[in-house]
Amino acid sequence: MLQAVDDCVGPPAQRLQLKIHRAHTHRDLWQLRSDAYHLIALSHCQSIADERIHRLLHLFENRMAPQELSRTP
Repeated sequence: MLQAVDDCVGPPAQRLQLKIHRAHTHRDLWQLRSDAYHLIALSHCQSIADERIHRLLHLFENRMAPQELSRTP
């Protein structure tokens, strides 16, 4: 997830990167994807945010129960 937001700058980006570093489980990271989406969309555009978040989905698919996964951030 850090790679998805690594070119975002400023205090909001720094706060999110710290939250990502502090995440202990895949579930913790999954909960941060909405924040990541919002940050990427503000830094770039919505279509780039869609693309980057979509590229993360495979990292969670076998680590969380299917009912916990939602494809919409």
